[in-house]
Amino acid sequence: MPASTVIKLIAKRTDRLPATNGKLIHSAFLKMIEHIDPETSALLHENRPYKPFTISPLIGDFRKAGKWISVRGGNEYWFRVTTLADELHQYWIQSLIRSRLTIHLARVPFLLSEVLMTPHKATPWAIYQPYHKLWEQAENASTFILKFESPTLIKRGSRWIDHPDSARALLLNVAKKWNIFARNLPPIDLDTFAGRLDAAVTLHAQVQTAALQYKGLLTGFQGICTVTTTETDPEFRHRLNLMGNYAFFTGIGAKTTQGMGQVRRIPEIPPNENSERINQCPKK
Repeated sequence: MPASTVIKLIAKRTDRLPATNGKLIHSAFLKMIEHIDPETSALLHENRPYKPFTISPLIGDFRKAGKWISVRGGNEYWFRVTTLADELHQYWIQSLIRSRLTIHLARVPFLLSEVLMTPHKATPWAIYQPYHKLWEQAENASTFILKFESPTLIKRGSRWIDHPDSARALLLNVAKKWNIFARNLPPIDLDTFAGRLDAAVTLHAQVQTAALQYKGLLTGFQGICTVTTTETDPEFRHRLNLMGNYAFFTGIGAKTTQGMGQVRRIPEIPPNENSERINQCPKK
């Protein structure tokens, strides 16, 4: 069952963290899972292309200074973890219970103040959705909008692209994850799906370049992409909309387990979309 859990934290002291901090949350997550099941933690740590979780960056009111952000003691921050498999979700919840209400990001201690697992008026990010419900509730829309809330990295050949130019680049890997993790539901025919993405789906991108400090300077993008199909076949439209919805849990692009590629489907383009991002990593 795909689940998106929002973790609210209160900083125990004023300190600083790297602006690109998803890797710190990734490390804390694996350590917490290790306390519950060391074998699972070791498997998650392996260099596999499709992992059953994603992690957002730390979100909140920061003071930024170059490569660093300052967290203030007593202030609230949050991040989210998505899990694509039931067993991992159970381990994650158990690890939160055993955390003794403290989570360390690098050397900075945070008090665990709240865990949100169901839709909440304060955030659109907490939800769980069984796979069969995702399948049943997928729309038949010809157009939908994806909002990339954290910097997104997509590689073409040997370079990172800063402007997505095809629906295939965004959604084909989402379909691959569906085939791996939605085990009791029909798989996506990847060759057919890829061909129709190329032939009958257009992508209109309203994005900005996002420069990230991650073992050097990486270039990605952040913003809004509108996906439109001219295909009338209801089965393809169902699969297309299904992948647009599933991307909320899988993320899009590289390093989604370390804060990148956080995305959600939105009903319309907001008047000032730049003001609502999860996190803008500063340029070098």
